[in-house]
Amino acid sequence: MNTITIIDIILTALVIVFAVINAYRKMGKTIQTKATFLIAEAAELDVLGSEKMQRVVDELYEKYVPDFFKSFMNKQKLEEIAQGIYDDMKLFTENDLKDSVYKEEL
Repeated sequence: MNTITIIDIILTALVIVFAVINAYRKMGKTIQTKATFLIAEAAELDVLGSEKMQRVVDELYEKYVPDFFKSFMNKQKLEEIAQGIYDDMKLFTENDLKDSVYKEEL
């Protein structure tokens, strides 16, 4: 192999790696946005919290994770993401409620 062939192979590999990383980052943003929406939607369901979480995770996994990323973005990882978003939403609600009670007292 000559130098030009080696450089072409390296550049092709770099382009592929960059494309995969970029796709993964975009998917991560989509997952977080969709998880927030699905959690808010699931809050209105009349089922147990664990079932709500399972529905959110299943929908994220089936609809928004491409097949070639499913080994990296498995259901356990999606549940961790969804749980973190839920915890943030719950904390926001609790703090908002405290703020409104405090303002009423003034």
